[in-house]
Amino acid sequence: MVDSVTASDKIPKKKKSVPQTAGMVFETNKAPTLVDTQRSSIIAFNQDLKRYWEVLEDANSRENARPLRTMVEATLLKTLALYELKKPVDEVKDSDLSEWCERQLKEDPFAWSRIKEVMSTVVMQETMSSANARVMQMMHSWTKKVQENSWEAFFDTREGKKEQVRILLNGIRPEALSRMIKAVALTKKKAEIEENPSALVDLMIQKTEMFLEVTHFLHETKPGRNATDSRKLQPEVRQRPASEKNVKHKKGKFLCLCCGLEGHSMSKCPQKPSKTEMESLLVKHKDKMKVLFKNKPYSDGQYMRICRLELLA
Repeated sequence: MVDSVTASDKIPKKKKSVPQTAGMVFETNKAPTLVDTQRSSIIAFNQDLKRYWEVLEDANSRENARPLRTMVEATLLKTLALYELKKPVDEVKDSDLSEWCERQLKEDPFAWSRIKEVMSTVVMQETMSSANARVMQMMHSWTKKVQENSWEAFFDTREGKKEQVRILLNGIRPEALSRMIKAVALTKKKAEIEENPSALVDLMIQKTEMFLEVTHFLHETKPGRNATDSRKLQPEVRQRPASEKNVKHKKGKFLCLCCGLEGHSMSKCPQKPSKTEMESLLVKHKDKMKVLFKNKPYSDGQYMRICRLELLA
């Protein structure tokens, strides 16, 4: 005999959700550990530490975070306390370690050369059709590289802001757009942009939109794309009459006032007259010079121009 099945037995039972407690979050979210003083290790430690704190904040359990001094390997902590912080290990505070990490990243003697090398790879992508998309993609790449290398402190300084502006301007593509933006960013808005690099982003979007509009217009009106419309946009070209074509204008000949021979001026004369002698010869031809200069006064330094006369009888 088959047992009767009730309606309640047919309904699958739902699994009870287990509330996630702060303690469970603390167990699954492991704190990072700093084991050496290499720059790469400090950068990785800072990034892991930031994620560790973000998870605790999302669970409203930041108070359960481990002290920073417990995240430093014991021997390294003792070494830092003795030689860097100059205090007993028991007196080392989290703020001491945090300031030390920041100082190591900021006081790198080779930082700027490495920063310029890495950040110079940030360039505008010309494949995107939207001006806003081009600029935002460029700034996203910039922000990502800065965070990955913990270079925020470098670009917070006055010199760092100037360097950011310079690198971004050099990364704008194509070159014609870069020149257009530099013409404004390095002149009228230089002080504003160097003080607040975000102003450069607004300028980049504005000029990129203008550049794309002009480029699109020129592409649409290019001859051959639409012959009827393009002919209307072409300026009228005046046809030269046949009588004006291939007309060679006769140029004045050189006559040396020193030796009297044609083909060279006094400055090229084989007799090599001095400047004083040449000026004296020019004075003798005063009447002809007056005609040439239309009775205007001339200086002694104009003798080279006056040498170019028509044949003198």
